[in-house]
Amino acid sequence: MNSDPTFSEQQKYLYTKPFGFPKWRRIHLQRDFENIFRNGTKQYGKYFTIWFLLSEQPLQIAIHVPRKIGRAVKRNRTKRLIREFIRHHWSLLPPTGQLIIRVNTLLFSWNSNIQDDFLDTISRAIVKFENKKTP
Repeated sequence: MNSDPTFSEQQKYLYTKPFGFPKWRRIHLQRDFENIFRNGTKQYGKYFTIWFLLSEQPLQIAIHVPRKIGRAVKRNRTKRLIREFIRHHWSLLPPTGQLIIRVNTLLFSWNSNIQDDFLDTISRAIVKFENKKTP
């Protein structure tokens, strides 16, 4: 009975909680992942591997923590730490594109070293993507 009206991207942004991470900001379709892996750029960092693909839609993010990192409780904690950082630092991320974040090591807490590596890896991936597209 409670049917949600269809919103444009701008309206979705206005109706989002200030520090929310809504579903439309997440990458969840297999074809989107395949497109990013095929056409995007991959950049390695100490703690993360980042795939980035520039697009015209607002930034969408996927976080992947492999099983080798640990059991589900540890993997979920790591994802929560990354989402928390992203929620509070949207302005440091590119406004458009698609971003896949793969965690390479277990994160117990979020500190300045991890933050610096995260932002540096993303910026290198963006520069690499721009250099890839310009002949």
